Amino acid sequence: MSRKNIKLPGTAKSPVSAAGIAKKMVYRIATGTWQEGARLPSTRESATEWGVTQLTVLRAYRQLVAMGLVENRPRSGYYVSTGRQHFRLVRHQETLEKLYHQIVALIEDTTELLPSGVLRYMVRMVEERERPRCAFLECTAFQAEELADQVVAHLQVPCMPVTTDYISNPSLGLADQIRTLLTTSFHMSEAQAAAEAGELTVLNVPIVFDADPYAGLITEDSEIAVWSITRETAQCLAEEVREGFPSPQIRIEPDVCAESELEGRLRTELGSPETPPAGKCVLLSTSLWMALEPSWRASGLVVPCHYRIDEQAWPEIADALGLPLGSIG
Repeated sequence: MSRKNIKLPGTAKSPVSAAGIAKKMVYRIATGTWQEGARLPSTRESATEWGVTQLTVLRAYRQLVAMGLVENRPRSGYYVSTGRQHFRLVRHQETLEKLYHQIVALIEDTTELLPSGVLRYMVRMVEERERPRCAFLECTAFQAEELADQVVAHLQVPCMPVTTDYISNPSLGLADQIRTLLTTSFHMSEAQAAAEAGELTVLNVPIVFDADPYAGLITEDSEIAVWSITRETAQCLAEEVREGFPSPQIRIEPDVCAESELEGRLRTELGSPETPPAGKCVLLSTSLWMALEPSWRASGLVVPCHYRIDEQAWPEIADALGLPLGSIG
């Protein structure tokens, strides 16, 4: 039988979501169980194996296609791709296979413990004890924390949020275990200066305006005041907001506001936090948001600019952090 024909190993306990099944399938590609160019099982076969509907399997296959790991050949089926994403996924396969056999041999030669049990125990130890080896640098704690949290959620690795003020303080600096410093194009100079003081890899991470957190707040008839401490930044923010909310009916007005003027400007624009006018909101740069009084934050009509890491950046971030399965595993 040709090695190109994939045989299923039998029914196994597995996650029931399309995303969970897709992740299990990624491991099969990464470990060589499903080889380059091999045809994936039919949706019916996979549905039987995973105990789900064919529609769930189809969604998982489509996720693999979106990842660039699988291609759909009409009237033929789904096949493991032969492109760049496949190479990125399997390039560490030989090294990891060698490490696996060395570790298993060590466990069997020096203990009476079951290797799989030891490895699961060690995974728990790493999860409990691992210290951050990467940090996300931004000008404000709010944005550094927001972007570092995204790294943690997406890649399942600890990431330390740090500010430009923090790393510029000689008595503080970065923790010794930090090896990778992530930042945006706005703070590359500060990041490179910090890298010169230690053996750090600096990566420029593209970010984009995130419209999702404003769902329900900004509607078709909203008036949005966009404020920053500089006119250039206010105009840039307004352009990003317009891209996120392209409706011509939404009024977006950029303006300059100093931290010392913030309270008075808000009262002029919105009245009081207890009785704000309908249809209006103020979107602040992160530096102004950090200076905002708690009562205005709680009003719901004064909000910070939210950003998310560009989806295209995750593979490069994963490579910089040394993750064998890239941004997938």
